[in-house]
Amino acid sequence: MDTSLVSSQAVELLSQITGQKLTLKNLTPPVIFLANLVTVLLGVIFVDGTVAESEK
Repeated sequence: MDTSLVSSQAVELLSQITGQKLTLKNLTPPVIFLANLVTVLLGVIFVDGTVAESEK
C-alpha cells in the first residue's frame, strides 16, 4: 500500500482513534478501514443525539 501521501497528522489521528501508537509502517488497509468505520459511527451517534435533543 502506498503511504507516501499520508501525513504525520493523519497517522497521529489514527493513533488516537485506534488507541495505539501507529507509524506509517503500521498503516494497513484494515487499520484504515476500522478507523474510518469508528469515525463514521461516532458521527452517527453525535447526529442522533443532536436530533434527539431538538425533538424532545
